[in-house]
Amino acid sequence: MHVSNQVKILGLLLISGLICQVAGQSATFTDKLNKVSIKPTVALSFADKKLVSSGSATVKLKSIKGKLEFVAGINNEPALVISNQEIGVTGIGISGGKICSASSGSFVCFFTPLVKYDDIAKQRHYFFSENQKDTGIYSYIMGNSRLTLQFKNMIDNKYSWPSYACDFKWRKGSTERFEPGKWYHIAISWDSKHASIFINGVLRNKKTVTHKSTTDFKNIILGTYGGKSLNGAICNVAFFAEQLSQKDIRILSFLGRDKRINNFCKIAYPGKDGKLVYKADSMGNIIPDFSWAGYMNGGVAIPDIKAKITLYSTSGKDDTARIQSAIDRIAKKALDKNGFRGAVLLKKGVYRVSGSLVINKSGIVLRGQGQGKSGTVIIATGKKKRDLIQIGEAGKKYPTLFFLKKKGRSAKITDDHVPIGATSFHVDSSKGFKAGDKIIVYCLPNDQWVAVLGMNRIPPRKDDIKQVQWKTNWHSQKYLRVIKKIDGGKITINAPVMCRLDKKYFPVREIYKYKDTKSISQVGIENLRLVSEYEKGKEKIDEMHAWTAVSIDKAVNVWVRNVTAVHFAFACVYIVRGARNVTVQDCAYLAPVSKITGGRRYSFLINGQNCLVQRCYSRSGRHAYVTSGKVRGPNVFLDCYAIENYADIGPHQRWATGTLYDNITAPDGQIYVQDRGSCGPGHGWAGANEVIWNCLAKKLICEQPPTAQNYCIGSKGKKRNGYTKYRPFGYWESHEKHVSPRSLYLKQLEDRLGSKALNNVSIAEQRRGEISKYLINKLSK
Repeated sequence: MHVSNQVKILGLLLISGLICQVAGQSATFTDKLNKVSIKPTVALSFADKKLVSSGSATVKLKSIKGKLEFVAGINNEPALVISNQEIGVTGIGISGGKICSASSGSFVCFFTPLVKYDDIAKQRHYFFSENQKDTGIYSYIMGNSRLTLQFKNMIDNKYSWPSYACDFKWRKGSTERFEPGKWYHIAISWDSKHASIFINGVLRNKKTVTHKSTTDFKNIILGTYGGKSLNGAICNVAFFAEQLSQKDIRILSFLGRDKRINNFCKIAYPGKDGKLVYKADSMGNIIPDFSWAGYMNGGVAIPDIKAKITLYSTSGKDDTARIQSAIDRIAKKALDKNGFRGAVLLKKGVYRVSGSLVINKSGIVLRGQGQGKSGTVIIATGKKKRDLIQIGEAGKKYPTLFFLKKKGRSAKITDDHVPIGATSFHVDSSKGFKAGDKIIVYCLPNDQWVAVLGMNRIPPRKDDIKQVQWKTNWHSQKYLRVIKKIDGGKITINAPVMCRLDKKYFPVREIYKYKDTKSISQVGIENLRLVSEYEKGKEKIDEMHAWTAVSIDKAVNVWVRNVTAVHFAFACVYIVRGARNVTVQDCAYLAPVSKITGGRRYSFLINGQNCLVQRCYSRSGRHAYVTSGKVRGPNVFLDCYAIENYADIGPHQRWATGTLYDNITAPDGQIYVQDRGSCGPGHGWAGANEVIWNCLAKKLICEQPPTAQNYCIGSKGKKRNGYTKYRPFGYWESHEKHVSPRSLYLKQLEDRLGSKALNNVSIAEQRRGEISKYLINKLSK
């Protein structure tokens, strides 16, 4: 089929042989190029459906057959079709002067395939080529997945062929491919030492250059080689004689995107370097950086730990003692240099556990062989309410961080105001502190703060549940941070403060070092299906069975991944207050058995700090993604799905601060950040400085508490007033239309740590924005 029938053609231009010399470049493309640190040797665009070039080279269309074809490109600019069809352009010749060389250069363009690239046939689709007697340069896509930069050169009068400078292939097992109709920004950059490939501004591969040639390339063919065409459309093309920096590539790729598609947020938008710029409100508050949430402070891939003990299922026996014994045997092994002892591997099959499995030593992983029904299934037997798997001292449910003991002197914060999102403040004396110290930022409010919130006059309920008015000592705030820098009396910390600390309302504001002798670390639970027994026929009554699948307390740098919990009354994963830097990913909470009332079905509950729950699925939960009272962020729920919801998603009670709800999808559910008033025994203002970003729900509430802010940005759902009514709305922007970037957390993570960190924690479906379908297919059963 002709390519015209496969894509929407914007325009056709009749032509017979066209040569373009230096001409005025498209203003928008010129603006982009002016923002990078080096100038191109040649740049091409197709404004007004004509080939427009700048630079010293001559540009000639190859194999004109009577007309040019264009498709809608970036910002609706025409993009030229380059195909090997009978009609149209088969390539573009660029000649005259040095365009690039074998020892340094860069190539960038926007591109989309126009036919389905065949992964089986391994057809090559060329971006550019030059073939000389002794040297050559080529870039092409092999099949539908592999992008390659290749050099040919002659060493000692012998051809070294082929010599791959760099190539990239989508990760094994990934469904991501170069897809027809989808636009990609391609950037290839090299010098005499390294070559790099970028896709959509993200570094995909960097390799040491092996070729020895230094030849200048002066006659490059764009879009074809040896009769093999790109079979795609291109726009905003440029060559450079030098290697572009990653910063320059990000600028070109990011600024090239369609602004109507991107719909940048007004208070968190890309700056000149592509990183987010945050616009402060009248009080100096900004959207805080949530990227510190997760295992090892975010951006670190979860490791695969070698199994030291392997167990097999037995027929119908109680396996509690056997599995616990294996865990205890691993606990006696020495820690390796990375803080691990080893894993207990439970082979596929069914295991019956009448009690709880406890991990109370660092460096232990409990692993199965799959979370599906045919994987490793642990059945929680009996009628005892309990946590099936406990990490740290989870079973004791410590309500505070009192186990973290103060060490040394305190330093008082002297600023009148410390706004939301701040990472620095002044103290009366920094003596005794240094960079790298682990500290607690401690704040205690006064009665005036409680009064301005209205939490000393929560109205009574009509039933017999007594309302408890807020007390100042209940709302002390402890943020665990690390000192990054000290400049006199100015302290800079790693992660931002998640509550506005005004001297007027927080007369006690100080920092101090702490000692933690209780917490364990580097513990993982993975690849398991956990099932709670219950009395059949009493799915909404029976509560005498296992309550929580996995609970975590007094533990740091922990993960739970690929775990499905079935029939548990309370939660799949409960992160208790003493847990920090926990990642929960690719987990599911299904078919809970309990009464449908308060204190049940909190599918994924974060009460700790710096925790990340991502790519999770909940069915028939009440509060699917939730925090309890007085939780201190940053904490993040990212790319999660919830269906058959019995109550709302969001902060549940009493001033949880600094939680990001990022791309949460709840088609029949609600996401609420509000004053819950007399719900429960006086829940009141449930959350402050919370962000709802690009979410979808049936209903949305986002209210602004006094002294704080809440944000609802790019989210879809019916906007409504909260429980108490007449509370002012929080900050709403782009209601019913998503904003860019798609994920605030992932963009903040990339800004702070780079593309490698982004790839360490995300999958292709997240980066493509196709996560809901993935979650339903993987986790709903």
